[in-house]
This record gives sequence, structure tokens and C-alpha cells, in this order.
Amino acid sequence: MAPGTTSPAQVVTFRNSGLAPAQMFGGAPQPRDTFAASTTCGAVMSPGDTCQVNYLFKPQAFGRFNGTSQFSLSATGQASNTVRLVGGAAPPALALRFDPAVVDPGQTARLRLSLGNNNTSLALTHVTLAAQLPAGLVFADPPLPNVGGGCDGASFMPVAGSRALSFSGGMLGGQTCELAVSVVAAARGAYTVQATANSDSGPSNGASALLGVGVDFTARLPFVKRSQ
Repeated sequence: MAPGTTSPAQVVTFRNSGLAPAQMFGGAPQPRDTFAASTTCGAVMSPGDTCQVNYLFKPQAFGRFNGTSQFSLSATGQASNTVRLVGGAAPPALALRFDPAVVDPGQTARLRLSLGNNNTSLALTHVTLAAQLPAGLVFADPPLPNVGGGCDGASFMPVAGSRALSFSGGMLGGQTCELAVSVVAAARGAYTVQATANSDSGPSNGASALLGVGVDFTARLPFVKRSQ
């Protein structure tokens, strides 16, 4: 949801499965500046009756928001039930990979980063990513950075010989921002890059990618002992 807009209603149904009429107290969602509700429930529910509460999310800023709506069967709060409310824009989804995943010392590989926006009709702004390449792995000369896909106003300028990975910009709704840069290592070994992106809607998942350098590099596989 974009700030200043209101979501479609999310409906919660209550039923009196007891044998006696039940009174209902409370129900106003908190915080009221972020969540709202309307209801078909009256002050008393007869046995077998059902009623609905329609919850609305109306954010005033980007982010993830939590709220509650508490009902009870007495004015003193007995037999209370709490509806937990959560709303907000989904954070970006991050994925990393090397192409190819195994190279010789001094041979370049492309580090590819994908930032997905799962909010179909909402652009994400102020998306940032900052990470360090592992020791021994640097941006190639030239680094040949590339920005494509659903990036919006992206800043991605890796420096040859540096290990500092940095991105800032926006992401179009429902699209994926694609970044790529060439990296190189002089020594044999396994090099792992780890990163997390941040945005106004919260942090992305943590992502990692493994690059093997050297023809004798062997991927680490779990060992399974065969039974005799």
C-alpha cells in the first residue's frame, strides 16, 4: 500500500457457538491512525449468530505496521480475543549468483544481483545495498557495471580494484532490478559474497553467492556413507 491510500477490507467472522446470548465489548483497532474497522456485530450475539468485522489498512508512511483489535465478553475484559493486524509494503527480494561459478585465477566472472519488487502496483523508493567482497576478490578492470530491468534512478558505480559494493535507487512495481559487474581473483580458493538490501518497507532477505577460483576447486558436498 502506498501512503495515503486505503486497502480493501479484510473480513474476520465471529460466531457465538454457545447456548446463551453473548455480549461483545471493544474491537476498535489500535493504532487508529493506521488501521480502521467497520462491523455488522451488535452489542449482543444470540446463540448460533455470526457477524463480521471489516478491517482496513490506511498507512501514512512506508514501512511495516502492526496493530491489534481486542474483543471481550464483558466490560471488565473477560474471555478476550485478540485479532492481530499487519500491513505494509513487501520488502525487496534479493538474489545473488556468479556467472560462471568456477573460473581460473585471473579470469573474470560476472556477479549478478537481482532485486525483486513483489508489490505489483507500488514502486519502492530509497532502496540501498552495501556490502564488501571477500578479501582477495575485487572488481575487475574494467568492472563493466550494468543496470537493467525494473530499476528506477539507480546509482551503481563499482570501482576497479575495489571491494566495496554499493547500490541505491528505486524499483518499479512488480518488476525486478538487475545488476551485474565483473570481478576477479588472483588466488585459488572459494569466495563467498553476502548481502542484504534495505528499503523504506524494510530489509530484504539475506542472500549469498559462491565463486570457485582454480581448476582444482571442488564444491563442498555433504558426505553420505554407504551402508554395507
